Amino acid sequence: MHVNEKSRKKILPVASGKGGVGKTLFTANLGYRLSAEGRRVLVIDLDLGGSNLHTFLGLKNTNRGIVHYLKDKKLKLYDVIYSTSFSNLYYIPGDVLYDMNIELTGAQQKKLIEDIEELDFDFILLDLPTGSTKYSSAIFNISNSGFVLTTPRITSLLNTYLFIKRVLVELVLDSLDESKIKRKKVEQFLNSRKPGDDFYMENLIREIRKEDKKKASEIQKLVRGYKPIVIINLAKTPEDFKSAQMVRELITNSLMVDPICMGLLYYDEIVSRNLQSTKFNIIDDENSLFAREIERIAVRMVHSPDFPEMPLEDEYRRDTFELTRIESELDYEELPGRPEEEGSQISRLLSIINSQSQQIRELQRTIRMLTLDKD
Repeated sequence: MHVNEKSRKKILPVASGKGGVGKTLFTANLGYRLSAEGRRVLVIDLDLGGSNLHTFLGLKNTNRGIVHYLKDKKLKLYDVIYSTSFSNLYYIPGDVLYDMNIELTGAQQKKLIEDIEELDFDFILLDLPTGSTKYSSAIFNISNSGFVLTTPRITSLLNTYLFIKRVLVELVLDSLDESKIKRKKVEQFLNSRKPGDDFYMENLIREIRKEDKKKASEIQKLVRGYKPIVIINLAKTPEDFKSAQMVRELITNSLMVDPICMGLLYYDEIVSRNLQSTKFNIIDDENSLFAREIERIAVRMVHSPDFPEMPLEDEYRRDTFELTRIESELDYEELPGRPEEEGSQISRLLSIINSQSQQIRELQRTIRMLTLDKD
């Protein structure tokens, strides 16, 4: 597993537990913003069967991509890297030239992961398929940290929890392959749980410890070093952040990991209009709050050499969730056409009534003065 904070090169999968959360839009725009900061960036479309990253980059996919590399043993991964219209930003397309899905063999998957790890870029962003599959879990586990996008809806947030649980369980099971503990035995323990039973990573590690204390300690260290990065997209108000904090507690208490939060992104009409038009979807509009929010994430990544570890300066901002909460409240003040709180609507109405009453009184005084002048 690639450990990002110990490496100059950052490999960051981008995933989601549910569709329609803006995963590919986020990948393309974060890649662009990182490249604008002078970093060499590669974005790879690994959504085999649903590749469309090239569209978000404003490109027609007429090039060989991941599927060609997997099928043609003569091709190297470097052979399918292409430049974009943006300086420092490169991409590898997916499989749209193939009219079918492709199932990766274990050997193909292993080769793909090893070849990605050999690529030399400052940031490598991997756009994964939606949901929890063995393939997406294996690619997500290429490094100890990656982005998981969600919306504020509780179903989407719970899918985020389920996705992180799935990739962690797969990480634990894969780490047993070279152990004297039989993977099948641990899988039997997992399958013995009844519907509705709560899952605790601590219980799984305890089961492994019965067979091999050293291996259990290694796995516990591996899990503790796992740093998933949560992004909440399509928010409407700062209140949308409360559910994310509850899911954070669920992840921390049951999975033994403390996720990082790097942003709450508000619904943006500029983004919506772009998605409905034929424009490519790199948002570089100074009026777009989404663009400014993505830029802030990119700047923070670039200026954090040990990312995902981030230097948080004062006592109120040592926690990434607390920092995101503060930023979401400040961003909300800049949101065009934001819905007003009921209290502020009443205050505004009273202010209008008072202003109108004052204008009426002034008009009445003027009329009286004019009448007196005539007398």
